[in-house]
Amino acid sequence: MLQTYNKVRTLAVTIPSSSASQITKIISNTTNTSGNGGLIVSANLFVKNLKAFTQIKSLASANIPDIQLEDSEIQKLYKVLDIEWKSPRYHLNAYISANNGETWHMAGALSLLNPSGYPYRIYNLMDLFTDNLAIELGENGAIGIQIADVGYGNLQASDLITIHGSYIEEYVEVWNDM
Repeated sequence: MLQTYNKVRTLAVTIPSSSASQITKIISNTTNTSGNGGLIVSANLFVKNLKAFTQIKSLASANIPDIQLEDSEIQKLYKVLDIEWKSPRYHLNAYISANNGETWHMAGALSLLNPSGYPYRIYNLMDLFTDNLAIELGENGAIGIQIADVGYGNLQASDLITIHGSYIEEYVEVWNDM
């Protein structure tokens, strides 16, 4: 007989400024393989929600783009992209591992700005990994985050980055009925 068990877990990790340049493992599939008495045949982890709350005070403010009525759609797009990728910023690099963090592979990056007029930003990190409803991590999977210096220094103590979300641990047991 097969029996499937699910546990919903909350993820909440603050990235300390002292370790920002290192890859910080934020989630890994360490699903309990002892089970409830049966033999575990599958242990999976499904990340359902993954966001980053950022409050970057150490950088100069990134101003809202000066979009004019006569600007073409392409010009408007370039002005917005220039704010994201040419303003003072740090990069949040997202990594995935197939061996529980022994080797990391870059999955995406985004700019961390000090937005003019807003005290913080919230990013959907799911978009860096998948277009699906969940990031599926097998028995050896892990996700890591790194804050990179791209010419504007490193994360400072006045900055705040919190990675938060939820995931489901799922494991399947085989029971031998005697």
